[in-house]
Amino acid sequence: MREGWKEKKFSELFKDPKKAIISGPFGSNLKSSEYQDDGVPLVRLQNVDRWAFIDKNIIYISFEKAKELESHSYRAGDILITKLGAPLGKACIAPESSGEGIILADIIRVRLEDQSIDKSFLVYQLNSERISKQLISLTTGATRPRVTLKNFRELNFVLPPLSHQHQIVLILDQAFKKIDRAIANIEQNIKNAEELFQSKLNEVFSKKGEGWEEKKLGEVCILQRGFDLPKRLREKGTVPLVSSSGIIDNHSQHKVSAPGVVTGRSGSIGSVYFIAQNFWPLNTTLYVKEFFGNDPQYIYFLLRHFDLKKYATGSGVPTLNRNFVHSEKVIIASDIAKQKSIVKALQTLEENKSKLINNWNLKLESLEELKKSLLEKAFKGELAKEEVGV
Repeated sequence: MREGWKEKKFSELFKDPKKAIISGPFGSNLKSSEYQDDGVPLVRLQNVDRWAFIDKNIIYISFEKAKELESHSYRAGDILITKLGAPLGKACIAPESSGEGIILADIIRVRLEDQSIDKSFLVYQLNSERISKQLISLTTGATRPRVTLKNFRELNFVLPPLSHQHQIVLILDQAFKKIDRAIANIEQNIKNAEELFQSKLNEVFSKKGEGWEEKKLGEVCILQRGFDLPKRLREKGTVPLVSSSGIIDNHSQHKVSAPGVVTGRSGSIGSVYFIAQNFWPLNTTLYVKEFFGNDPQYIYFLLRHFDLKKYATGSGVPTLNRNFVHSEKVIIASDIAKQKSIVKALQTLEENKSKLINNWNLKLESLEELKKSLLEKAFKGELAKEEVGV
C-alpha cells in the first residue's frame, strides 16, 4: 500500500457509525398496504443503481408514517447502497431531486459528515470489485443472498490522504465520462439495428397488390394452447420444453412435430420462437397447430411483425386469448415460392443484424471490464493520469 494510505473498517470512517450507517425498517414496521400514490417517498432496490438514482416507479407513505420511521430516513446528498440483489452493494448519491424520504429494509443509508473523506471517492470504492468480493463472502441466505448491516460495517476500505482522494475522483470522473459516452453510442446502435429490422418486417407484411392477399389470421395459421407438464413429471431427454420465454428445459417426449412456431400465452407475451425440432410447448404458450400450407418460417416472421403483445389482457398476469387474434386481418404473399424468398431475405438481414449486435455487446463487455480495471488500479494506488482509449 502507498505511503500515507490506510486501511480501515467502514465503521471506523465515522465518529458515530450507528447514526451514520443505517438500514431500512423491518417488514413488520412497514407493510405494503401502507403504500400510497403521494406523500413521503420510499427508496427501494429498483431505485438504486451504480452511480445513479432511478426516480421511476417511486412509491410513497403518509407523513404520519414517515414521522414514525424517521430513524430510517434519507436526504439529498446521502449515499444509498443495496444490501440485496445482484450485484450486491450498488451505491449512488441521493440527488436533490430525490427529496427527503424513507429507505426500505434492503437499502443502507450512509450519511458522511467527515470533511476528510471525499463522498464521490467513497461511492467509487463501494462500487468496485474490491468491495463486491468482500460483500459476496459475507452474504447470508441461500435463496436471496444479502449482507447484514453488521457485516457491512466490517468491510475493509482503503483511505488515502484527502488530496489523493480528490485526484483519484478527478481521473475516474474523466475516464468514466468517456466510457459512458461510448456505451451510450453502442446502445443506440443496437437499438437502431433492432428498429431497422422491425421496420423491414413492417414493410414486408404491409404490401398490397398482385401476389398478395388479405386474410384473417385464423385463415393463415391456427394458434393452440400448449400442454401442462409439472416439473415432477419431467424426464431428462433431448426434446425442448418451450415456455413463454423460450426453451427452458428438455424432456423425453414431444407433443408437437417440427418445425414449429411458439409465442407466449401468459406472463411474457410478444416474443415469437421458431423451433426446428420436435418439441413440447408448455401451457404458458400458444403454438401454431395449423399452417394451412404456408411456410412455417414465413409464419414465424409474420407473427413477429403482428405484435401479439398489444392483444394481451389482464392487469395482473397478462394473458393472450387466441380467439382475439384469429379474426384480425393480415396481408400475406399467396405464393409459397414467394414466401420462401422473403424468408431467405429476412434471415440474411437478421443474421447480419445479429453479427453486428454480438460485436457491439462484446465492446460493451470490454468497456465494463475497463471500468473494473480502472477501479482496481485506483484502490491499489496505481492509477495515474492516463488517456483512456475507447
